[in-house]
Amino acid sequence: MNKLISHILRIEKYIFRERSLPMFENHVLSKIPDGVSFVEVDSQNIDDVREFRGESVLREFRKFYAAGFHGVYAYLEGVVIGHTWMEINETKVPRLSQEGFLLLPGECGGWYAHVDKKCRGKRIVAGMRKRSNVKAKSLGCKKRIGHVLQDNEAALHSSRRSGGIVYETRAIVLKTGFRLIIIYKSDDRWFVFLRLLWFRNAIVIAWSKAYKFSFLLAKL
Repeated sequence: MNKLISHILRIEKYIFRERSLPMFENHVLSKIPDGVSFVEVDSQNIDDVREFRGESVLREFRKFYAAGFHGVYAYLEGVVIGHTWMEINETKVPRLSQEGFLLLPGECGGWYAHVDKKCRGKRIVAGMRKRSNVKAKSLGCKKRIGHVLQDNEAALHSSRRSGGIVYETRAIVLKTGFRLIIIYKSDDRWFVFLRLLWFRNAIVIAWSKAYKFSFLLAKL
């Protein structure tokens, strides 16, 4: 019975954090090894990730880049050893992010961070994140939001060390099978996602303290 319920309804519990970009990752990243560099992803270097992550990941990254998202690669001796992506809501209305969370105007959110196993524990993710924050600030973004699963102690600890936290709360996500319905709730925002059968779209009813009610059409 429990397995059946888990197939029908999945519950995810997160810690939601809002950060001030001017305060975020403002300390010296002394653990990063010599020779590691952080470079924005562009049309000239996007394919560099192929050897590290394979063709399927590269196809995803090409979609991200075409959609206007901002990526950063970490290099060691000319080879990609890490990557992360960031999305900025530069519109005047709330929207669902690539991660599937509500992104308010002026906010940015990061996802798809990954580092080679041999290079972990050396603050490389923090270095990539700092580089993406520089890009966000250059585009006028002042807030970065993030969600970490409540039972992921390692990620919570790493996130806490980054600094710049101005707001923290709990968030919960309920998902039905096949993602037909998704319900998200935190203290300052919520949304209901309703997938339209036979279409590659969904209707989203959202609310936030800053923007009140919004009705969105999300592409799947």
